[in-house]
Amino acid sequence: MGDSRGSNEVYCLWHITIYNCRDSGYFVAVYYANAAISTIALIFVGIIVYMRVRARQKLVLWKHGTFAPLEGFLLFVTMCLTDVFPTNWIFRELVSDFQWMFAVICIVTYLAGIFRAIPQMEFFQPSQARITNVYVPTLSVIRAGYWLIIVFAITVPETSATLAGYFRMQNNQYLTDMFTAVRLLCYTVSSVLISLGFIIYGRMLVRLTSASFMIVQGRGAVEGDRTYPTGMWEQESRMAHDVNRSLPVMIQSEREREAERALRQKKFKYDLRRMRTFNYAAISIYGFFGVTSFALAFWYKLIFANMLLSKLQAFAANISAALAALTVLFAILLSEMVRCRGVTGGTRQ
Repeated sequence: MGDSRGSNEVYCLWHITIYNCRDSGYFVAVYYANAAISTIALIFVGIIVYMRVRARQKLVLWKHGTFAPLEGFLLFVTMCLTDVFPTNWIFRELVSDFQWMFAVICIVTYLAGIFRAIPQMEFFQPSQARITNVYVPTLSVIRAGYWLIIVFAITVPETSATLAGYFRMQNNQYLTDMFTAVRLLCYTVSSVLISLGFIIYGRMLVRLTSASFMIVQGRGAVEGDRTYPTGMWEQESRMAHDVNRSLPVMIQSEREREAERALRQKKFKYDLRRMRTFNYAAISIYGFFGVTSFALAFWYKLIFANMLLSKLQAFAANISAALAALTVLFAILLSEMVRCRGVTGGTRQ
């Protein structure tokens, strides 16, 4: 661990270095707290992936030219935490940017899944009414937009980070500041687009999911999902005409139907909670990143030099964001536990 004594004049550029700078101890503590939270998040990711593979034997990771939404999110959730090569600014700038790159890939993957899910939702009570004030893209537009954002989020920031690191090593402050600003403005554009996507379409999916469940309450399941009670109830109702078997069949069938309905309601409650948690976390995190990235693009020296602002930003960007991601993963884990329990219970029956 580095010592900050003797270098109190130098402020910490904590996104690329936390040693040998003013109040280094605080940023080191934030670093290791973030590492601990990220380790817990990684364990959660492993458990969730295992449970999803176990519950879905025909799990499809690739569909319509993009990754499946939740699987893609889990695939790209990663943290790149290291403090090697302290004098190689190109490497350190790239390592700093890798975190952003993977975060954008995972969240855009989930957002692409939202776009795919909205037009594919089915209801028992179809309506002729159409929403004309919200644009829902087609699959080809979703695929093109997904890869365009991915390429943009990788090439522009990584190129800018490489050039900023190179000119920092050459002590060319003007070009260092210019390419740093380009990278931060790229962060701003990506964050604003992601936030708007979840504000408009993420909330829309939550509302439609809630409405669809209310419509199909008591009807067995969402159209296309042929679960036990819908078909079996009709068959057993016909069997109930047999006087000798009428009462046992009706009692057993009604109990099974109520149990299946209660399980479906519980699954829905946890799935909806997961979706809402994901929405709120994405909107708040990327809304914060959009505002701070825009401010840093023009005034990053002033912000990093002000210890109060720098510490608050470091805490929000690392600890708060990591805790928000951990909350999302915990909500996903609860949802998967309920789903796996239902699958296991159905197998026993």
